[in-house]
Amino acid sequence: MRISTDEPPEHLSGMVSYPAVLKPVTLSGSRGVIKVNGKDELKGALNRIRKIINSISRKESTQEARSILVEEYIDGNEVAVEGLI
Repeated sequence: MRISTDEPPEHLSGMVSYPAVLKPVTLSGSRGVIKVNGKDELKGALNRIRKIINSISRKESTQEARSILVEEYIDGNEVAVEGLI
């Protein structure tokens, strides 16, 4: 599911299955990625992500810059592959 940082957490809490992972669309390298286990953590995570996005992209006011992916959390080992061409 894709949401906006402008949406109040109260509207989102019933639409999210917990645990979930919030991922800012415009950030990379796992910046701003937060796991939430419930409504209270969702509210705190959204506020934290808003602050990160605002501090990095003050000039970016597009809907894309304020978008967050909400994904199902899958328990297990995390593996990241990064490379340059």
